[in-house]
Amino acid sequence: MNKRAWKIEAVVLAIVISAKPTADSVDIKKSVKGQFKNWHPDDPIDIEIAELITSEIEKAKIIKEINETENKTLVLNRKIGWRKVRFYKHILKDMYYVKNDSILLHMDSENKIIYFHKRWTDIKIDIKLYEKEQFEPKDYSWKELVIFPDENDLKNIYTFNEDIRYPIVCWEVRYKDGATKMFNLKHEQIGHAVPTPDYDASSFSGYDKGSPHDVWSSWRSNAFKWFNKWFDNVASIGIPSNDQVSNIIKDIDMECFYEIGHSGGEPTRFQTEDDGIYYTANQLRKDMNNREPIKLAILCSCEAMRRTDEGTLSYEFRKGETKDTITIGYVGMGNCSGWYDSLDWQNCMFLYIDRGFSIKNSFDIACALYPSISDCVKFVGDEREKINADCHEKYKTTAISKLLERAIINHRPIREMIKINQK
Repeated sequence: MNKRAWKIEAVVLAIVISAKPTADSVDIKKSVKGQFKNWHPDDPIDIEIAELITSEIEKAKIIKEINETENKTLVLNRKIGWRKVRFYKHILKDMYYVKNDSILLHMDSENKIIYFHKRWTDIKIDIKLYEKEQFEPKDYSWKELVIFPDENDLKNIYTFNEDIRYPIVCWEVRYKDGATKMFNLKHEQIGHAVPTPDYDASSFSGYDKGSPHDVWSSWRSNAFKWFNKWFDNVASIGIPSNDQVSNIIKDIDMECFYEIGHSGGEPTRFQTEDDGIYYTANQLRKDMNNREPIKLAILCSCEAMRRTDEGTLSYEFRKGETKDTITIGYVGMGNCSGWYDSLDWQNCMFLYIDRGFSIKNSFDIACALYPSISDCVKFVGDEREKINADCHEKYKTTAISKLLERAIINHRPIREMIKINQK
């Protein structure tokens, strides 16, 4: 790629105007099991390229373990991409959700298990200490009784009062303006979470007391990290003006675009430099007039992809095309309980794009590994399109080599260990 210091090939915008148990009543023991170990975005084994096909005996053991696991609730059972995905949450007494605990199972078209991951906390709480009273906050979208076993379960998303003790048993309340607040069982606020980029544009104007203006900077920084790896010239801007956005989009060399921010509940705009000021699809159509459709636009406003027809941001970025152009974005994220996996989901998708997979395949992998968010993200466009295509064969060879090593270590025939997906 030729260096063009005066051109912008990618842009990242953050449009941001933007109770306590006694020690002897709690016993906590964490358990993590996985077919490939506890999955991490940097795990060198790739479930799309080289997949461990379990024997019938191994499959029976896994199914038996799932069946014998108590207090599980099946919350998703459907295909994501070509995988059959089952996703269970850990819910005590049918009401207390243990944060981040889950069982995730992937199967192929022949019902062979290709991925299994279990993160489960053995937590015994005297539930009488937490008998809940009726709690009806105002203007909320949903509420849930949750348990945070320890500080690691906050995921840099939740913040609690400094004097809090773990495990935390509390109410998590999502408000209609995108805010999330945490209350103890006496209904006293004890914490909050990073807000969703929700439909009420005035609720997080960027000037709330105690809140940073660039509240989604972690999402923007993550996108910048990956864009900067793929392109020579990348702009990352917090709270840009409409003129800045227009000038960037008009640049014919700008191939990738990412925004996160409020939209007022519409797929036709996103808020820019101040409360109530929007960059609109009508302006986008004008700015796209003398250039080709964008290669990839990621639209992270809560209803950015609710519609994708003419007059929406998705349509105008693609100029109505579905070849050599893609938009990905949120749908109903304001009410989505999976919002707190959104940064991990995004990073996972970028990771597989970087490894040379098609953007659609990368999207499906991220949704399969973070199924809590899968109903609230959408892909429209060319399913064959790639960004880092040159990396694919190199990564494929590395992944297979890793699996060969494991086959030798486990003294198993390699034909039982790998499956090559030619998609």
